[in-house]
Amino acid sequence: MRTTVLLLSLGLPAMFLLWILGKNYEYRLPPQSLTSSYLSNTNLVMPATRSYIADDLPNGYDRSGKTDYTALIQRAVNENKVTVFPSFPLLINMNGLTVPSDRILIFQKNSILLFSGPATAKYSDIIKVYNAENVRIVNAKIRGSRNEKAEQRGEWSAGISILNSRNIVIENPRIYDTFGDGIFIGSEDNGYSENIYISNGWIDNVRRNGISITSAKNVFVNHILISNTHGTLPECGVDIEPSVEDHIMQNVNLNDVYTFNNSSGGISVNMNALGVKERSRIKTVNINITRHTDDGSAYAFTTSLNDIKGLYDAQGYINITGSHWQNNRSGLYWKSDNEQRIKLNFKKLKTDSNGKTQELVNFLKKQKNIAVSN
Repeated sequence: MRTTVLLLSLGLPAMFLLWILGKNYEYRLPPQSLTSSYLSNTNLVMPATRSYIADDLPNGYDRSGKTDYTALIQRAVNENKVTVFPSFPLLINMNGLTVPSDRILIFQKNSILLFSGPATAKYSDIIKVYNAENVRIVNAKIRGSRNEKAEQRGEWSAGISILNSRNIVIENPRIYDTFGDGIFIGSEDNGYSENIYISNGWIDNVRRNGISITSAKNVFVNHILISNTHGTLPECGVDIEPSVEDHIMQNVNLNDVYTFNNSSGGISVNMNALGVKERSRIKTVNINITRHTDDGSAYAFTTSLNDIKGLYDAQGYINITGSHWQNNRSGLYWKSDNEQRIKLNFKKLKTDSNGKTQELVNFLKKQKNIAVSN
């Protein structure tokens, strides 16, 4: 349990710490009982009016996933409110698929998008929900390009990227092998995404983060498994981290998120970018993390909330309730050593043993602006 507090006292920068932790990572397949409990195909009543992508493919179309039909698939998505993907693999090129507003995408039992890449730039995402509203994506299965032989650059290419969008529902996604994140929620400029609902599903073996949240309001992530995130920092199951001071983090809710064997952290919260020079512009954040389970990530939970000198750090709260952390390679909880304005409220923590739990509680009680009740 000493490792829970060891790196706090050393004052190591968060990114350097995460790089060190990644050196001890090895891939572990989650138990089938675990994956099946988080993957549950949404039983959707098909809308009366719908379009089948297979109807737009040429005669004698390839069902092996080796022929590029990106342009035909994009046209179908553009022209129809409800698009049903065929029950066989479809190859998608580096352009990905852009989803306009007021669309429903339905994946059948054996539907899968195979992204050929290469991922080379900031917007190399696979399914792109950019500046859109009222989008629903059901049972998406996506394989990214991290194992493709073509040269790839950067840390981009999310399985599903939601930028500056609102009223977005993602149900039962199965995303793996992406060159960037599994799911990205937020903005690549000074905007934000709003009213985002993600439920059920499994994200595995993605290169950056399972889910990244950078600028958002009213986010609800419920009952999802994220495993084996590794390859490029931060390498966390869920990373809640604004990129610039104009970003927002309001009413972000994680419920029943299970993080398994991620290279750096299970859930990471980094609010350093929200630091401002004027007291009158102090940002307020509110985050709720309920029933988080971590098994085998380097750290179960990490926070870095006030690491930039000379700035007014964000205020608000982070509620962490009912967490269960076990088998962590380096420790249970890591925090940067500066005092922060944000109030952390820990309730009903559970770890591998009563002794470890009590040691963690004792550590938390010594920290400023942290409350714990067990």
